[in-house]
Amino acid sequence: MRWFSLLLAFAVCAQADWKLGLWWELAPGRDSVVAKEFAQKLSADFDRRLKASGRRGAALSRLVLVESGRLPLAGSDPVEHPDLRDSAIDLEWGIPANRPLPTPREIEETWLRALGCPDPSTFAVGWDLFLLQENGKPLLGTPQFPLLHGLWAHEPSWKLVDSAVDTFCLRLAEADTLPHGPRLTRKETALARLVDILPETLTVSVRDAIGHPIQAHVFLWHGRPDARRPYASLFDGPFDTLETDSSGLLRLSRERWFGAAPRHGREGSNLQALVRASAGGRSTSWRWIEPRDLVLDSGRLALVLPAGESQAWALASRAYPTGELIAAQSDTGAVWVGISLLSRSDVVLRVLEPDGRELFRSRAFNLAPGAWERRLPLHLSNGSAYDLRLDTPISRRLVRFVAGASASAR
Repeated sequence: MRWFSLLLAFAVCAQADWKLGLWWELAPGRDSVVAKEFAQKLSADFDRRLKASGRRGAALSRLVLVESGRLPLAGSDPVEHPDLRDSAIDLEWGIPANRPLPTPREIEETWLRALGCPDPSTFAVGWDLFLLQENGKPLLGTPQFPLLHGLWAHEPSWKLVDSAVDTFCLRLAEADTLPHGPRLTRKETALARLVDILPETLTVSVRDAIGHPIQAHVFLWHGRPDARRPYASLFDGPFDTLETDSSGLLRLSRERWFGAAPRHGREGSNLQALVRASAGGRSTSWRWIEPRDLVLDSGRLALVLPAGESQAWALASRAYPTGELIAAQSDTGAVWVGISLLSRSDVVLRVLEPDGRELFRSRAFNLAPGAWERRLPLHLSNGSAYDLRLDTPISRRLVRFVAGASASAR
């Protein structure tokens, strides 16, 4: 006797936001009792997770039992879209007889994508999409990226499902106003809610390692939508070079930050950005910035320049902000300079032998108040004495140090 379709309809709570449907191919060990228990537990768990994020939740509206091999009844996929004719159902799932029984978590992840959450398994920025160069050399290398499915790639920091459903992502999908209809339309929904709640003005602040605001250059690379991969960004253009003010702040509009109107969907995304900050010869490590970071921090992005590592820098940082100091230290490949300044100034560094012969002169550079470290690429003879001089438009400071010995300061 051939199986016939059997529809079990469940009452939907008036408070439910989403109507759920499950299409089940009957097979040995998967009778109607198993199907009903699985469907009711799935819908109850999903309803609880939705309500935990402040939403009304979801309820099971359809359980359709069909004979083996019948899915999809209509639509493009027997699992995610088993029957697109039922336009009253918001989120549906099919369980073919020839496939293992899925876990509720696997189904929930797909439903969350349909509600507007990106999919971390596809939202990866691939190594082949990075074409950035600076001074003719590649900017990034494989140490910055994990190996993902045979591809050097960057994965977003957020995940849809960790120990529980990502309530932040659910909150973004709360105001989905698409009319009920084929779920393919809903699946194409971008994170419009995320764009809506982004502040109009974004603020970047840069501080040094001891917490003082610092004037710095901020290098910003915009990702532009790349249609070769869902939610992918292509980084192939020049970077924007921006500068903070004297209080270490930089304010940008949303469009300036993203390089254009924010976009995020199956045809690509421009919501990711690469950021680097530099001042006084020190740079931040590469940092990925995603809209979620900006939203959670109320539109503020805090960058901290790395601390110096030399003993000369440690001496300078201890002197700031109560005094000015220049310190020097050398190793086998460089001279390390620590500088403590109380006011902004143009600076030139010079290294001289005791008889006054100049071995090195830096170009003029500008330093804000703070503790700084500079590396001078010099190889000096251990045990020999040298003078390090710091010239400003209004002062001259000199310290004598012995190559290979501990730092000295004045």
